[in-house]
Amino acid sequence: MSTAIAGLGLIAAVRLCRGLGALLIQAAHDRGGQRPRAAHLASPGVLDFITPLEVWWPSASALIVLAVIGYAAATAGDSGQLVAALLVLGAGALLWGGVELLAFLVARARPAASDVQSLAFDDALRAESLRPMFFAACFPLFFTASAGHIVGLPPTVTYVLFATFIASCLALGIVESTGQARRRFRQRLWAPRMSDTGTLSR
Repeated sequence: MSTAIAGLGLIAAVRLCRGLGALLIQAAHDRGGQRPRAAHLASPGVLDFITPLEVWWPSASALIVLAVIGYAAATAGDSGQLVAALLVLGAGALLWGGVELLAFLVARARPAASDVQSLAFDDALRAESLRPMFFAACFPLFFTASAGHIVGLPPTVTYVLFATFIASCLALGIVESTGQARRRFRQRLWAPRMSDTGTLSR
């Protein structure tokens, strides 16, 4: 079990680092200056790049974890269980908050695109970076279930958390592989096609 936890923790870290890497790359290339830039008229949001299910499902998973661990902390039988529950609660809240903040920064980053082709490539990069970040927000389900005996969760709750984690991975994996998900940013940001009404230079 410890090996599985370490392995899945590594996967979650790698997925989060992919999004962070994309943000750092954008920041490194965005040096301001007065050169012309291609940009969307309206600042994009997270839902312009990935589907609502890919956003709300991980968020719901994180809320489930926080609710379960919050209940475990409130009903802890001893100080050891209380401390463990609070640590898991803090880690879950930190991961969820980090994903939300990082996703916002990636979606709203000012692209250093000199033409519409570069802007389209930047949009595709951000879409592919946001998906693994939100996917990583489902991993607290597994970690909480794995620590269930430490924080005093009933076995039934532990099994439900494991099942929810597996269902989340399968559902998000299926959704992100669909053509609709892959076309999301093009439909939302490039519906008017590459015209002056869809982009501007600044």
